[in-house]
Amino acid sequence: MLRAVASGAGSPEVWPLAAFMSDARARFGVHPAAANPAPQAHGPAPLQPGHADGRQLHTMTTMITTNTHGSRSPILARRIGLALAIALAAGMLPGCQSPLPFKDRGDAAMQGARYDDAVANYAEFLRIRPGDAEVRAAYGRALARATPPRFPEAAESLRVAIMQQPNNPTFRDDWAEVMLAAGRRDELFRVLNSDAQEQGGIGEAGWRAYQRLGVFSLRAGDADTARQALLTAARISKGRAIEPQIALSDFYRTVGDDAAASQRLRMAYFLDPRNTDVRSRMVRYNEVPGPTYALVPKEQAEAAGTLPEPGEQ
Repeated sequence: MLRAVASGAGSPEVWPLAAFMSDARARFGVHPAAANPAPQAHGPAPLQPGHADGRQLHTMTTMITTNTHGSRSPILARRIGLALAIALAAGMLPGCQSPLPFKDRGDAAMQGARYDDAVANYAEFLRIRPGDAEVRAAYGRALARATPPRFPEAAESLRVAIMQQPNNPTFRDDWAEVMLAAGRRDELFRVLNSDAQEQGGIGEAGWRAYQRLGVFSLRAGDADTARQALLTAARISKGRAIEPQIALSDFYRTVGDDAAASQRLRMAYFLDPRNTDVRSRMVRYNEVPGPTYALVPKEQAEAAGTLPEPGEQ
């Protein structure tokens, strides 16, 4: 049983967690959450009054770790903090309903293509825990697939997720998908070009920004911009990242240059011969690796000073 231990004037007093919760309800007016409620139809919102928030939990901890003389026990505080953390994670504290069942149901609904159900469950999760970026992004994906699609809300949800985790490339890719599907191309490419320029062509964030610009330019029908952006991504990565090589292979396959597509696929194979994306493309295009199949990426060789400036591929 989880227990809260309070230091009194004499010997320590042991409070069962249930007694601690009862006392907390009396002192702070928080109420137990209903067990497993059905998701609401409206969107996520901040925690409602009556739910134990961080300030209340801090006050509860202070209350329970201060003895009758007003002194505090550091060891006791750590013990109570641990008990509170466990109880909070399990949804055992009054007003602190665990949001995890909603996430689980949302994930299951997404896997089953029941996107409206996913929207409802993710919204309930975010009502309890609005700061979770992963679920915020999942909510955006579900909104984009709902019936009918809710693209403006989806884009906004993903924008918030990006603000919470600016370095998460998946969130940025998902946002771009939603913007393209919504037909908001001008805004999409204004942001993609801005991101590529702001990254300054440096490091992973730099090549990812140019790769994203290239991939979505191709999907929007601008092959020239796509090719240049993807070559730039490969160059920034110095031929050490597999993603730009795969993206270039897909690009050349799309524009009908099978020889260049095969060459870039061989370069991707050199970087990771077990990569499932590479393997699936080799099977699709009947490419069988032999002793000389792998090719050193051009950009890697250039960085080592063994090749001149890159050509077309």
